[in-house]
Amino acid sequence: TSQIWVKPWDQLRLTLVHRYVDERYQGSDFANNSIQIESYHLVDVLADYQVSPNCRIFARIDNVFDELYAESAFFDTYFPGPGRSLKAGVKFSF
Repeated sequence: TSQIWVKPWDQLRLTLVHRYVDERYQGSDFANNSIQIESYHLVDVLADYQVSPNCRIFARIDNVFDELYAESAFFDTYFPGPGRSLKAGVKFSF
């Protein structure tokens, strides 16, 4: 995982995250004889804005390019990773 961020203003932070997972053997393949799970790249984007000392708003898009990938596999049954998703919220501190 690597990330780069920039603060164009004191209140705003923008972050770009890159995640890479290399090829790996399926779960329960102790002899490493099965077909490997393919590698994949994922890109996430985050924005965080400090509205006031006690309030922050944020938004995040995971898997921006909606990459189709297998997060894990057991006995030739593949389990896909999550597709593109958007999360947003507000954080208050007292």
